[in-house]
Amino acid sequence: MSRLNDMLSFLARRQVWPVDLPKVWDAGRPSIFEFLQARPAAAGSDDAIHNLPDDDIFHGGAGEVRWAAGARDGVGSHHAGQTGKAEKAVLSALAAASKAPSTRHLKTLYSLLLQEGTLDFIDPVLSAIRSDPPPYLDGTYKIAMWLATQSPDREPVKFGIALLGIFNEVPSDLLLALGRHDEFTLYAAVALANNSSGEMRDMVLWRLAKQVNGWGRIHCVERLAATTHPDIKAWLLREGYRNSIMYEYLACACATGGDLAGALREKKPDAQLLKGAGDILVNLIGRGPAEDFSSYAEGAEATRLYVDHMTREAVVDLVHFLNLSRLKDFVDDADHDWTELEPLGWSQETRQSISDMTAEIIGRPDWTALVDRGLEASGSDQFWTAAEAARHLGRDIWEIRFARQETGLDIQWYFLLETEDRARATRVVDLALRHMDPTRAGAELGIGPDNMNRAGLDWILQSLGSFPGLGWPLIEAGLRSSEERNRFTAVRALGEWGYEALSPEMIATLREASAQEADEELRDMIRQVLAAEPIE
Repeated sequence: MSRLNDMLSFLARRQVWPVDLPKVWDAGRPSIFEFLQARPAAAGSDDAIHNLPDDDIFHGGAGEVRWAAGARDGVGSHHAGQTGKAEKAVLSALAAASKAPSTRHLKTLYSLLLQEGTLDFIDPVLSAIRSDPPPYLDGTYKIAMWLATQSPDREPVKFGIALLGIFNEVPSDLLLALGRHDEFTLYAAVALANNSSGEMRDMVLWRLAKQVNGWGRIHCVERLAATTHPDIKAWLLREGYRNSIMYEYLACACATGGDLAGALREKKPDAQLLKGAGDILVNLIGRGPAEDFSSYAEGAEATRLYVDHMTREAVVDLVHFLNLSRLKDFVDDADHDWTELEPLGWSQETRQSISDMTAEIIGRPDWTALVDRGLEASGSDQFWTAAEAARHLGRDIWEIRFARQETGLDIQWYFLLETEDRARATRVVDLALRHMDPTRAGAELGIGPDNMNRAGLDWILQSLGSFPGLGWPLIEAGLRSSEERNRFTAVRALGEWGYEALSPEMIATLREASAQEADEELRDMIRQVLAAEPIE
C-alpha cells in the first residue's frame, strides 16, 4: 500500500490541468467546473449557483420535477444502500480508457457514467482500485482530471472528483471550487479527507462546510463530528448545525462533536452558544429521519443545563421561547415511551425539573410584548416566529393572518383554512376569488397579490373538502389546472363533499375532466366520485 501511495503522490505532483483529452460530448456545452469558477467564492449560498448548466438535460426537461442540489445523493446516502450494479462495467471501461484514451474508449466510459448514478457504484469501484491497483494509473489520473474539470454533465464530474480522492496531493483549490456546490460537496469532502489527515483534514473540511448550506453542509459536518480542534467544536455548536434541509440531520453530530454538555457546564455561556444549544436540543426530540436523544448520551444533562442557564437570561428572543416550549412539551409527554431514554438520564425527576424550570420561563409576561411586536412586523421571518409563539400561548391570530394575506405581506392560505368555522372559510374563499385571474384558470391560476398560482390554489383545495358547496369556482379551476397535484386535490375535495352535494354543472365538469385526464389513478378517483363511492 505504501508503494501505491508513493506512486499516487508522484502522479499528483507531476500532473497538471487542464488535461488534453478529446471531448466526447456536444461541442459548445460549458464545463461545470468553468461555470463554478466564474461564480464568486461567496456564491455558495446564492440560489443562482445551484442552476447548473446541465439542469434541463439531467432533470429530463424544463417542465419536470427537479431534485434540489445534492438531494438525490443526500437522500441516497442517508436512507438507501448502494447497488453496485455498474461496478464491473465502470471498472472495465475505466481500465480501457486509462490504457488507451481514444475517443471510442472515452465515449464508452462517459456514456456509462451518464446512465448510472455515481453514488450507486462509487465505493466498490474505489475499493477495487485501492486493493488491486491497475496499470496505467497515469492515464487514470488524467481521466479523473478531465472529467472533473471539463465535463458538462454532473455524474461524470462526480466520478472524476471521487477518482481524484485516491491520489495524494491533489490541489485542494480544485476540490473546493467544485465542492462549494451542494451537488458535488459529498464527493469533494471525501476526496479532501483522503488527501489530508488530522487537523489539516478538519480545517479543509471546515473551510468547505462554511461555503455550503444544504446537503453539502450535512456531508461536511458529519465528517467533522470527531474533530478535536476547539474552534471547529465551537462552530459546530453555534453555526454548524444550521442547514437548509433539516436541522435534525446535524443536531446529534454537532451535540456530540462540539461537546454541547461540556460547553454548557461553563458558568456563563455566550448568547450564540445558548441559541445554538436550544436549536440543537429541540431537533433531538425525534419523530424524524435522523438521530435523536436516544443517540445522545448526555442529552438529559445538556437539556437541564440549557434550561437552567435560561432561567437567568433576560427575555429577548422568541426563538428561545419556542425552543423552551417544545422542550416542555417533550418532557411533559405522558404518552412517550421513556423506557429507552430513562437509562440515559431522562428520569421522572429530571423531566419534572426541566418542566418546572421551563414553565417558569415561558410564563413570564415579557413574552407577550415580543409576540405583539412580531405579529406587527412586515418581515415574514419575524411574523412566522411570533405566530408560532402565539400558538403556544393559546392566542387566536386568525384575523391578523387574514389581514396579511389580504395585503399581500405573507402567504397564509393554509393557516387561514385550518379552521372548522364556515364563516371564516367563506371569507377566505371570497378573498381568493377576488384575486383570481380567470384568464389563467387552465394553466397557472393567479391567487392573491403574491400570485402564488398553482401552489396557492393547492393549499386552498386541501381544505375545501370540509365545507361542502363552498368554493366551486376554485375547485373547477383546480380540475382544469395543468398541475397534476391541483387536479388531485380538487377531485379529493369533491369526494369529501359526496355525490349528493354535487350540482349537474359539477357532474358535467367532472365527466369532462375524466375524458381529458391522462393519469390513470386520477381518472379512477373521478370514477369513484361519480359512482358515489369513497375515494380509496
